[in-house]
Amino acid sequence: MQLGLWFNEYDKEKMSNFLFDERDCTGSISKANQDALCEPSGAFTIMGFWINDNIKIGTVDNLEDIDYVVSKSKLNLELIKETKNGIFLYKVNRG
Repeated sequence: MQLGLWFNEYDKEKMSNFLFDERDCTGSISKANQDALCEPSGAFTIMGFWINDNIKIGTVDNLEDIDYVVSKSKLNLELIKETKNGIFLYKVNRG
């Protein structure tokens, strides 16, 4: 939730395309269990409620048309924010 709120302040100017790393969609999200970034069905993300942008869930292998990646894995992308609980927000730089 905090990352989504932070991002809306960080990038106010344009509609961005987010990719949530599907490897981190590991189970149902509830008040008691918020370890997963999203549900395996792709129907629900906590951060998604706070991001006013386009959201996609998929693999980090194809980043065409993606501006930002949310993952719990360390990736070879530009890191712009890391949370205390190990969630990484990356910017995709298209050369």
